[in-house]
Amino acid sequence: MAMASCGHKQDGQKAEQQEDVAAKKMLQGVWIDNDDEDDVAFRVKGDTIYYPDSTSQPVYFCIIGDTLVMKGANTAKYPIVKQAAHIFQFKVANGDVVKLVKTS
Repeated sequence: MAMASCGHKQDGQKAEQQEDVAAKKMLQGVWIDNDDEDDVAFRVKGDTIYYPDSTSQPVYFCIIGDTLVMKGANTAKYPIVKQAAHIFQFKVANGDVVKLVKTS
């Protein structure tokens, strides 16, 4: 019986951990920060975020529920405020909202 209850608990945890594939697909492309003189913030290709500076390593990401999860040396989670085809906004640790726009 204990095994059965653990199995149900794991199934519930897996359901909570479902990746939002449509949101991930919408994030593909180059994103700029309009508040920072149109500087490129990052590029998303597949399941990886690439940064324009040479000091930052690419990082694996996924979107679970309304959260951007980045898995590098450490795992970081950022609540998504708004996501649309050409708009992506999320909160960083200090509470600021990063507002990005997709570009070509």
